[in-house]
Amino acid sequence: MTLSVTSAILLAPWWACSGPREPAGTSNAEPTPAQYQRGSPAQHESEASRRDDEDALKGKVVSIADGDTLTVLAGTTQHKIRLHGIDCPERKQPFGARAKELTGALAFGKIVSVEVVDRDRYGRSVGIVTLPDGTIVNHALLKAGLAWWYRKYAPNDKTLAKLEATAKKSRIGLWSDASATAPWDWRRGKTSERKSEEKPTASGNYWLNTSSNTRHNSGCRYYQNTKRGRACAPNEGKACGICGG
Repeated sequence: MTLSVTSAILLAPWWACSGPREPAGTSNAEPTPAQYQRGSPAQHESEASRRDDEDALKGKVVSIADGDTLTVLAGTTQHKIRLHGIDCPERKQPFGARAKELTGALAFGKIVSVEVVDRDRYGRSVGIVTLPDGTIVNHALLKAGLAWWYRKYAPNDKTLAKLEATAKKSRIGLWSDASATAPWDWRRGKTSERKSEEKPTASGNYWLNTSSNTRHNSGCRYYQNTKRGRACAPNEGKACGICGG
């Protein structure tokens, strides 16, 4: 779709229209091939500008997924941001809802700056989010006792360490619960539970014909008497029509 100049101006974010103007007579011509030769100043400047754009975002917070994940609309592009160096309780954990509420109260609908420091395996930008008044959301959550310092990903961050230690000493937020479980341990536990539920325990009293997915009990003539099979749990496969599985 081709936009007219007038449409492009109307659709542009307000800060895109308030930047400095090019001096009269400045050429908009494409750089010559020589300017893009390896090591040329023009190429270095272009690459540096691209890296700056990738490492810094500014936009409006339009969604809060949970305490440490939000979405920023920069121009016409939405960026999912995972807060760097902290880990909030999951939504089903105690204080998970409160962490999300605080992040929403601080940032939702506001224009924020994001210093992107990494990208996680889900494709989210991992960053430090700063509000218009200079408040750093990552720090605010730790200070309120609604997040853990994520040592695995920010092991040398003394500010995060100090904020967590202060909240813990004051027993505020999640630190009021002596049995509070770190979200990474909670997630690991939930994964183990799911695997345990999904993986039946084999028993010597049942045999599964893996070709037909039929279960036979130890009194059945087909028990351990199929071309393909293995010991199985009493709830695996379908019951044999002869022995009832």
